Amino acid sequence: MNGRISSIIMTLVYLCSCTALRNENNESFEYRTDLIWVNSYKIPCASVGKSDCFLTQVSEMNTPSEQWRPFYNDINNFDFTPGYLYLLKVRIDFKDSIAANGNFYKYTLMEEVSKSKDYSLWLDQKWRFVTIDSDNIAMNQEEDIPTLQFNSTDYVISGTTGCNNFSGTFRPTYINKIKIGPVVATRKMCPDMAHDNAILSNFPEVSEYSIHGDTLRLRNSNGKSLMTLLPIK
Repeated sequence: MNGRISSIIMTLVYLCSCTALRNENNESFEYRTDLIWVNSYKIPCASVGKSDCFLTQVSEMNTPSEQWRPFYNDINNFDFTPGYLYLLKVRIDFKDSIAANGNFYKYTLMEEVSKSKDYSLWLDQKWRFVTIDSDNIAMNQEEDIPTLQFNSTDYVISGTTGCNNFSGTFRPTYINKIKIGPVVATRKMCPDMAHDNAILSNFPEVSEYSIHGDTLRLRNSNGKSLMTLLPIK
């Protein structure tokens, strides 16, 4: 009898140890809560039974970083609208059974801490420079039009100054805030290098942007307009 009781107790201990959530100190608990950022768009999902996945990161920061990871789960009670960045407080419970995609945990929305438009998605097109440092760009026929292309999926830029081609990275740092660089460019010499030098030297100074109608303005931290662009249609 004692042996049977001991066996039952050992089985219960084993089951509890398998189903308990554990923190970084390996201490078990019934559930936990986390703050997670949810990106403004989904990506194709390799998980079984799902066509697309959230991009998320666990963070208590006021702004998300660049370290987005695919999220192979659902968030109960969360109504996702594309084009918005979310900061969510979620409850994480251990599932009664393992899902087909191998997930052990159930996520439930407790609070939608913030929801803000991701204006960086509006940048995703090809633009032509109209003014640089408030000077209108007058192009010679033999020159290429200076252009700037944003790719918010990979956070990269590319384009031409009208003389040299360039490429680099950018990072939205908050609503309407942006950091551009580092940027690398070819080293072709042209008869007039004014636009080339101005565009490349202005990129590190850009800290915010605005889009009104069709016009994109890139500004420095003091609000001074550095470059104005229009979409190429």
